[in-house]
Order: sequence, then C-alpha cells, then structure tokens
Amino acid sequence: RGIALWGEYKSKLDSGYTFTEIQHVHERLTHKYFIEIMSGVGFPVVADKPTPVVTGLDSLILFVEDHYSETIAVAKELIQEQKANMNSFFELYRPGDIVEGTAFGLNGHPVGFHVCDCYFEVEKSMFDTVYSFHLVLQCIASVGDMFTSIEFIEVLYSDDSETIHTIPSLAYRPVSETTKISLLEVGTRYSQFAIGQHYVEYKKNSFSPHKSKKGVLGVGTTNSPEEGRIMLDTERAYGYKHTAMSADTAGLAISKAFLAYKNLKASRASGDQTANNFSMFSRIPPAFQYVTWPAVAGFSFTLKQWGHVLIASVDEVKYNTDSFKRLVLPPKRKELLEAIVTQ
Repeated sequence: RGIALWGEYKSKLDSGYTFTEIQHVHERLTHKYFIEIMSGVGFPVVADKPTPVVTGLDSLILFVEDHYSETIAVAKELIQEQKANMNSFFELYRPGDIVEGTAFGLNGHPVGFHVCDCYFEVEKSMFDTVYSFHLVLQCIASVGDMFTSIEFIEVLYSDDSETIHTIPSLAYRPVSETTKISLLEVGTRYSQFAIGQHYVEYKKNSFSPHKSKKGVLGVGTTNSPEEGRIMLDTERAYGYKHTAMSADTAGLAISKAFLAYKNLKASRASGDQTANNFSMFSRIPPAFQYVTWPAVAGFSFTLKQWGHVLIASVDEVKYNTDSFKRLVLPPKRKELLEAIVTQ
C-alpha cells in the first residue's frame, strides 16, 4: 500500500527529513496493524525489517480467493453498479484501500481512512438475527507535539446480509479522485499546522466554538459565521479538554490516544525509559496525508473562545504592511517606534 503514491510524492519531502527516516515511518505505519494481528494469532513477525513476511500467506490468500471465486465475482458486479450488500463488503473494503466518511461535529467535512481489516459476525437472539460487518479503520491525528496512528472499529449493522445498499448511501465509501485531491490538501495543511503553536487566520463558517455564547452558538457543532484569527495549539487545548475530535468512534479513539501519550510522557519524565509502546512521529509520510484528521483545536482571538477549526480553511496571517506607512506621526517618532517593534 502506498508504494505508487510514495514514488509520486517523494519529491515533495521536506529537506529536513531524510528518505530513510520517512520511509521507516511509512513502513511502520503500513505494517503496524498487520504485525499486531499476526502476533496475536501466533505468527512471530520481525517488526524492524523493511517488509514483514509470513511464509505461506500468499498461497493461503490465493486458496481462499479461488474457493470463493463465484462470491467474489458477484460482489464485483454489484460494486460496478454502485451497489453492495454485506456479502460484498469484503470486496468493497479491501485492506489498504482509502475510504471516505464524515465525522459528527465537523459539519459534514469528508474524512479519509485507511482500511486495516474487516470481518463479519452473525448474532442470534430469541427474536431476530443481526448481521454486523466490522471495519478496522486507521487515520493520522496530532496528540500535541507529535503525530500518531489511530485505529478504531466501526460496526455496520443489517437485518439481512442480502439487503442491497447503494454505495453513496453507506457511512464509508471508496474515495473518489476529486475527494482524494481535497484530502491531500487537508493532509498537507495538517502536517504543517497540527503540531506546535501556530497563529493563523481562518475563513467564515469554519470555526466551531466549544462553549455557547448567550445561547446563540452550539457546543462544537455550529460554525461561527465570522472569519478571524486563531492560535492553533493542540497540546494546550487538549489539556483544557478542548479537542478537535468528533462525538463518534473515531473522535473517542483520538481522545484515548492523547491520554495514552500524556501518560507515556509522564512515565518517561519519571525515568521509565521502557515506556515505548506508542507509535509516534513528527512528519507524516506522503501516502498517509490522505487520512489525516481534518480539524485542529485552538483559541480564537476573534471570539475569545476555545474550539476547533477545519484545517482546510486556515492560512498564514496576511499582515497589512502598508498600515504603518499611513500612520500619521513625526518621522523621527515613527522611526523609533518601528525600531522598537522590529527588535
């Protein structure tokens, strides 16, 4: 996964991040879930090697696909017609693919996710049979001064495994080429602004305050109609319990990741150097910029409130450099004032 994207975008790498370092992060993220699941079923996989290998796995996959060839063919026909049922979800959500969804509280803004795994369950009760399809999804989010990989499980329910759904109506859909372009733009900005502190400006209808103001604005779900300026500071915002998460499974997973990272930092500060079970990195590999979280928390100086802002709407502050020239003061005083400010 991502090898073609890597070749396409490696020319865009930050000069301060070497090929070897970012490739290592790319490989670690790509194989992270695979290593965990294979270790869980008793297959030891060496994590520090470039490409984990399980002897016989390719043959097993070919055997299974041959056994279910008719089912796979029917699933592909349905998907070509922009339709799917639970029996075809395995073909629709292939591990390594990118899917798009939406997050509650982010006003319908698309979010990209990598499919890590999927599995099917049937639960029987006294009255009915419930079919559930479990999607293990991955995205990249900031935990303050570092990025981390977020994995969570989303469950799709149905009363019948044969019920036909239109693909556009599903909660998670294969990402279109148009959406991929916008997701990459979001990922580029997220890489730039989501860790550390950044004073930026935002566009109208993109900032969501986390506290209502005289009952006019909702708590994190209604965007302010004003444009303004904001200090993006994920770590401090999380410390004050102001996160850029949504009120759903993905948002809760991000919140838990921040708490885990906070505890890890506390353990290391106390001298426990063995606490190293957290996947952290300071730069996002190009192939993973499609699956970054689309919002960052911060303090709006315009509204004097904490909240989160859609990262696609922020940009560097454009200062009016001509304002000082129009300031009416004696020339010597203006020179003195400019010298004080620029020092």
